[in-house]
Amino acid sequence: TAKQRVEMIPINRTGELQSIEIIDVPQHKLTKQHLERQLQQYSMYSSDIPLHAHNLQIPQYIIVHDGNPYENAPRYKVDFKEYIKNVSASELYPNWPKEALKANVICITSFVLNRIYKEHYFERGFTISSSSLFDQSFNYGRNTFLEIDDVVDEIFNQYIAKPYSIEPMLIVYNSGVRDYSNEYFCRWGSKYLADQGMDYVGILRSYYPFAQIYFL
Repeated sequence: TAKQRVEMIPINRTGELQSIEIIDVPQHKLTKQHLERQLQQYSMYSSDIPLHAHNLQIPQYIIVHDGNPYENAPRYKVDFKEYIKNVSASELYPNWPKEALKANVICITSFVLNRIYKEHYFERGFTISSSSLFDQSFNYGRNTFLEIDDVVDEIFNQYIAKPYSIEPMLIVYNSGVRDYSNEYFCRWGSKYLADQGMDYVGILRSYYPFAQIYFL
């Protein structure tokens, strides 16, 4: 079920023509990547219990640089949860199993929290860029999906970290099923694990066996 956020702007009563903003939603990120890779199967791993983290806070808003972070581009002040919903709608499919969506949303949240935690773009005056070459795919003004939005509302305060650390992991993605270097989280792989009945913690553990999942 698609959802579209709309900003209502009062009509100009002077009779002057007003500009129309056209929002072009690009091709879904996974569709393009999926056509370039072949899928493989792999084994399942055990689950664990998320922990609570301290000394980290989720901001109400973040600043998104809408383009290459090293080039001039518009910037938008975006509600944190709305950012997660936007990226998730751009990189996931709403008809995926809920546990797969939860695992992917936690990875998306971890990525942006890492940028915040390490102040990666602090000197440039923004939080994160919209370019998937450097960060995550954010498309200003795009529609989102009810199924994904509900998951974000449920677990936006969870993230994944390396053992003995509270630093959010900077997740690197692979659109295939598995990357055997154990450095990438595979979107389609998470979907197939969920199809087999694995919960979101188990899915994350299958890629990062020693990582911790924290609550904020």
